[in-house]
Amino acid sequence: MEFIQAIAAFILVLAIAGAVVQVIFSYSLQVIAEKNELPEFASFIAWLPLLQLYPYIKVGGGNFKLFALVGIGGTIGVAVLAGVGAAVMGEAGGLVAGLVVAAFAIAAIVYFARIAMGTAERRGLSKWFGLLTFVPIANFFVYPYIAFHDGFRPPNKIGLVLGLLLAFGPLPGQVAMVNQIASQTQEMAETDLGDGVTLEQALGGLGTAMEIGTQLAMLEEMDPTQPEQARMMRDSLAELRTKLDESRTILGEEAAAELETALSRQQQRLTGPPGQPGQASPMQASAPNPVVPAPENFRAPPTLSVRPPLTDGLARNGDRGFAIPISPECPPGTAAQGAVPPNGTREWCEKVGMDAGIKHGWMTEYYENGEPKTAGEYRDGLRVGVWSRFYDDGTLRVQAQFEDGLQHGVLLSWNPDGSLAYEKHFDRGAPASR
Repeated sequence: MEFIQAIAAFILVLAIAGAVVQVIFSYSLQVIAEKNELPEFASFIAWLPLLQLYPYIKVGGGNFKLFALVGIGGTIGVAVLAGVGAAVMGEAGGLVAGLVVAAFAIAAIVYFARIAMGTAERRGLSKWFGLLTFVPIANFFVYPYIAFHDGFRPPNKIGLVLGLLLAFGPLPGQVAMVNQIASQTQEMAETDLGDGVTLEQALGGLGTAMEIGTQLAMLEEMDPTQPEQARMMRDSLAELRTKLDESRTILGEEAAAELETALSRQQQRLTGPPGQPGQASPMQASAPNPVVPAPENFRAPPTLSVRPPLTDGLARNGDRGFAIPISPECPPGTAAQGAVPPNGTREWCEKVGMDAGIKHGWMTEYYENGEPKTAGEYRDGLRVGVWSRFYDDGTLRVQAQFEDGLQHGVLLSWNPDGSLAYEKHFDRGAPASR
């Protein structure tokens, strides 16, 4: 949405710059017309768009009547021939019509180049100097130089007033249009599409999904048996995992699940399929398949834990959903990363040493008010067990079961009032019928 607003502002800047250029060009054309001793009315109509073609062509030595006949008649004729040719002859006719239009456009460029060269020559300059009027930015200075290099003349008063009105008169309307575009764009961006997601967030989620998909396609081409490529894969997967975590709300559960499955597939290419000796990492080989633990197996956080416990959120949930495990300590071989509010919004455990950057252990994301937003466990970069998402008051919003990074089991979603919104089941990342 900010891009659209930037485009609108850019259009306004172009309109202002165009108005300034039009005034300078008109004044220069008036002076050239007077110094070439054209009729008096030429110095007046030099300020009027379209009509100023008369003095422009005359000062370059052109025949305005012939130009009007050929220009208007030729434009109409070429348009008719192009349309008829494309309609009658199909694709071949379209090609011929395109060539005719291109030839007509080249002829127009050549004609106006000759007018520019003739103007410079009649003002005592090299005819080649006139071609500089076709060079962007340079033409802003070249045409005034052709006019004023041998002295100034006062602008035509009536022409100046009309020229300013015609050039700058539309600007208030354009400013209002830009403001309206900006206002409507902001309103559209803030439109609630449901579930607390705005249009701006949805578009951002679409861009994120495309970005993650593109990077996953690149990872697919890498060879995990090559040490350098394996290192690049580890770094990319860690980055993509973080990006997916941050965008899970606006992506939606189904899109996030699909990307989660694709990420897990790349992780398995890197570490080896679970259960195959010699391919999986030592921790993967020794770790049992994750299951939903019973509440009595959850341990309370130590008194000196730096992580705020999730007991408040657990208490407010009553009997809703799975119990929420609290594991404030990072496993051996990992280190805590991130910070809690107000110093940060996420904490997680990350491996150190050769496998640095791979998430392993508990991860908790927080709202700015300190309430938990997302909580769950990673094992060798893959989601396992029960993952929970919360509303900003700490009550449960979504819970899903994961196994080796894939959604496997039940997914439950609740409305803010505590009623069950929907229940879905997954089998190794794919929706399962019940």
